[in-house]
Amino acid sequence: MQNDAVKLPISSEPVATRPMLRSHPIEVDPYQDLFEPAPPRPAPGALAALRPASRLLQLRMPTDVPRMDADRVARLRSLLRPGDILLTTDNAFPLLQAATYLTLGSNYTHSLVYEGDGKVLEVSVGGLGGEGVIRTSLEDRIGKRMLVEAIRPPYRSEKDRNAMVAFCRARIGAPYDYTFNLDNNRAYYCTELLYKALAAIPNPIQVPFVRVAGRVIAGLEDFKRVPGARVIYSDRSNFWKNAAHRYPVAVG
Repeated sequence: MQNDAVKLPISSEPVATRPMLRSHPIEVDPYQDLFEPAPPRPAPGALAALRPASRLLQLRMPTDVPRMDADRVARLRSLLRPGDILLTTDNAFPLLQAATYLTLGSNYTHSLVYEGDGKVLEVSVGGLGGEGVIRTSLEDRIGKRMLVEAIRPPYRSEKDRNAMVAFCRARIGAPYDYTFNLDNNRAYYCTELLYKALAAIPNPIQVPFVRVAGRVIAGLEDFKRVPGARVIYSDRSNFWKNAAHRYPVAVG
């Protein structure tokens, strides 16, 4: 599949030719190996199933991935600053993980932004905190069987960082964008909100978009492919390894 990038109003440079963080001299980074080119996105047709099947994707399956205990939550919180982006996946939802991996090549299924003071801003399909753009606590959001990765975008100033958070905060109450239409500025899906927030700050941060099944989509792991971005925490989610930590509810 072609990894296109379009301007909205950001770079039209294709993802495959954009420089990776590896080309920028930085201090020794324990997560450096996570900055690899995006994997191929082999099944674009699965994207169309996300809208009508949104409830089906919430089907739960037992997993032996341990809950994120209070110590891990506290450690993560100590690393975070307002404007940091969190990628998460709950291993109890295998269909959601499969759909996201097959359409976007991502080992994570959701994104949100740290607001500060233990709060996060995100777009939800329902459940915890309601549907659409909501505010929840960091502990409530990740204190489950979650795998998490935290990314620090290359903000040039505190003004940029604060503007990104303010953009998301101002949209609390906006509905979920089930059409996955980036031209719709009245509704958002999780990555769409963050992409648009980064593009709207005083010094815009360019994040590549991808094209899936003829539709321009804001991906998940492309946040860390922005030159200068840093992974500050990672549980190293891997789609195939995650599958090994689930067991069927019935056999035969």
